Amino acid sequence: MKLRSRLARFQVNKLYIRMLLCFLSLLLPIIIVGVIVYVQNIHIQKKELEEKAASNLNFSAKSIDTFLHIAETSETDFLQSHIVQQNLRPVDLLTDRQREQTASIIQQLSFYRAIGSSFIDELFVYLDDQQIYRSDGVETFHDFFEKFNRFDQYPLSFWDSLRRTGQPFDVLAPSPVEKTFYTNKMTVIPLVTVQYLNGRKTAVVADISARAILQTLNTNNVYDSAWSLVLDPKGEPIVSGPGETFTDDPKQLRAIRGRFANPHVKFADMTIGGVSYLVTRSVSATYGWQYFFFIPAFEYKKQATGILSMTVWLCVILLVIGVAFSLLFSRRLYHPIRNIRDILLQQDPLPESASHNEFELIGTGIRRLLENQLRLTRYSLDYVDQLLTALIAGQNPEDKTALHDALQELGFTDGPYQCVAIQLQFNEPFVQDIPDGDRLVMLKQVKKVLWVLLRQELPAYLMEYRHLLFIGVCSIRDPQDREKLRRALDTILRTFDYDLQYCRLYIGIGGAKRRLEELFQSYNEAMTAIAHRPTDSSLAVIDSAELKMENHYYYFLADERRVINCLKVGDPELLHRTVTEIVEVNRQKGVSLRYMGILLTELFYTGNKFLAEQRQHAGQLLSEEEWDKLCRGMEAPFEFEARLQLLHDYFHEIIRRTAPKEEASGSPLVPAILAYIHENYRKDLYLEQIAAEMGVTAKYVSKIFKEKTGTNLTDYLSEVRIREAKAMLVETDLKISEIGECVGIPSRATFFRLFKKSEGVSPHDYRKRLAAEPDEKAN
Repeated sequence: MKLRSRLARFQVNKLYIRMLLCFLSLLLPIIIVGVIVYVQNIHIQKKELEEKAASNLNFSAKSIDTFLHIAETSETDFLQSHIVQQNLRPVDLLTDRQREQTASIIQQLSFYRAIGSSFIDELFVYLDDQQIYRSDGVETFHDFFEKFNRFDQYPLSFWDSLRRTGQPFDVLAPSPVEKTFYTNKMTVIPLVTVQYLNGRKTAVVADISARAILQTLNTNNVYDSAWSLVLDPKGEPIVSGPGETFTDDPKQLRAIRGRFANPHVKFADMTIGGVSYLVTRSVSATYGWQYFFFIPAFEYKKQATGILSMTVWLCVILLVIGVAFSLLFSRRLYHPIRNIRDILLQQDPLPESASHNEFELIGTGIRRLLENQLRLTRYSLDYVDQLLTALIAGQNPEDKTALHDALQELGFTDGPYQCVAIQLQFNEPFVQDIPDGDRLVMLKQVKKVLWVLLRQELPAYLMEYRHLLFIGVCSIRDPQDREKLRRALDTILRTFDYDLQYCRLYIGIGGAKRRLEELFQSYNEAMTAIAHRPTDSSLAVIDSAELKMENHYYYFLADERRVINCLKVGDPELLHRTVTEIVEVNRQKGVSLRYMGILLTELFYTGNKFLAEQRQHAGQLLSEEEWDKLCRGMEAPFEFEARLQLLHDYFHEIIRRTAPKEEASGSPLVPAILAYIHENYRKDLYLEQIAAEMGVTAKYVSKIFKEKTGTNLTDYLSEVRIREAKAMLVETDLKISEIGECVGIPSRATFFRLFKKSEGVSPHDYRKRLAAEPDEKAN
């Protein structure tokens, strides 16, 4: 018995010694593993960054190439248009009719410039050294290049020579341009198309904004500290930024050209100005431009540096803990170890054949626990957000596999997918009653709360698309999942129901789509559903399936003519009412939010068209930010009313700049109506026809005419006709029925009735009475 007791104690002491040695021996592998993980993590981070940067750069390059191709095509289409072919001639060869068509040529230029959006800064055409046609009007050749559009790199003689000797299509080197109405110079890249038109060489030039190219690149750059560079096929810089770069240093440029001399090289590590960069290149297959991202190396080493620091601190902590544990060897540590083993075995029982050594059992249990519960996400949430943002914008991201894999890690299947839009709006008491610190904490946690509530019921991903506008993507496999989604949304409503004094919450549900590429349709439906939120409720879930929705807008040529007529008349109240009516017609027909945004853009282009006819440009009335708001697509429901109000303000400013001065008698609409009546009273004229010609409603014409003249429009028309009939009864021998037809009253009965109502006698008696008056005077 004593021998057995001593052996047991020896085994226990041996266990303690073995535990201590194993504990301290962990320091060496931790250091080795930490260094290996550090080096490997740098490599992984760099590789992922290369893939992400290459994807973003290729996307930006293709976007820029697309806009350049649009500009090139616009130049060719302009020259091939019927109006230009028929009417664009040298000044001294223009006929009177062709001179009258100058506005049509300018309108064509404005149209093709609008197609290029913000990338085309200026679009002009010339076929001699006398005159320049531009999208804003016509200028002399000398004034345009010396005053309105002065190029630093290209003198006046260059442009005359370019037309005569230029290539069919050429991309010129960048040049700063000094414009009359802008304080600072801007850099543009001229795209030149030279073709024969009616036997003469004609040049069309589209000035591409360098700032627009740089903005497209910087928007898709991976880090704020990174910067972009574009080189032409000869290796000369086109644009770089943001901020100051080294493009003025020939030595650094030569280094870049040399490093990427091999056309197959896409990535390189370079040290520039004492800073290490990861450089990514993409080459345009169409124009030969080279696009670069310069990403500081310290960006992808940050996370790896954290791993190295963690390894050092872990070794220090383990050393301290080992020393502390060595003081406890005299204590009974076996039971806590056995408790750990029992807990692990309860979580995941091991087979009976497993080892009975406590350390081996604990190690095996921990490994199995890690294998079952830990998952490694290969893609960052920011990258997933970027891919989803491209999808809901209707774009087709190249790396769809990455998005598919990331969603599968979150529990998604292959579809269908359903989009949910959550709009949160805070009321004034939220700012007044809640301290700043608490308010900031709450704003940061809103997304987490919403995501957790969604994922409690079904696989879902949530991103903050705009401030307090959240877009969720849910996996809907069967009707049960739809019920789970409604339960999750009801839970969200109940969660925020207690804070109605501080916030309002609206949720829009889009339709389920089989493929990820169709997700933008579900997003459009969800946003449209939010746009139809009830005005009398602070919490609501709106399902797009319950709404009448159309994915096109209603804006016809007659509507455009009404808007232009209102601008010509210069009546802001009438214009406001007309635009509002067009918008309301589309709302009542269930036009989706995306196409409502396109409708506003079309109305904006109508204003630009009218301005072009008045030889003015919208850039004189709008800031760049306002221009972008009116041109870009709809992104959120709450933006629509702001854009609509901006459109109203823009139209009012057009009227203020272009409307003729009002006459003393009242609205300028009334003189137009009077002139039209006097010119056309002999025709079958009626109220609705007059209103259609004025571009307004019959009700408004009747009302404004009555207010300004004190007479009904129909009564005034009858007075004009009867006045003319009386003169014809005296001065001509025409039959009474013929006189009625001549003054626009073909019905004999109607003519007799109106005449007798006005003069008290019939036309026949009126003629007899006037014929008898000279005889009475003679007697």
